[in-house]
Amino acid sequence: MAPAQRLVENELAEQFGVTRASIRAALIDLDAQGVVERIRNRGSRVRVVTVDEAVATTECRMVLEGLCAAKAAVAADDRRPGRRPATAPRP
Repeated sequence: MAPAQRLVENELAEQFGVTRASIRAALIDLDAQGVVERIRNRGSRVRVVTVDEAVATTECRMVLEGLCAAKAAVAADDRRPGRRPATAPRP
């Protein structure tokens, strides 16, 4: 969905095969998270993100993805036969 795109409850409900009530509840949650803007008597739209917000989000994701990859590599290595877990004390 594009920035500032209008979100029509009926269309979304049909697209995702759910009720309008479910869509409305999701839009309320997304509004609380700052992803969607709900305008009284006008509906909802995708919130426009500033360049600074996009950069901050990307930087945060880069750090988190690196951490996740490192943890996954350690976990995968620990499962190899004959390997001592990384948390196990050395003899």
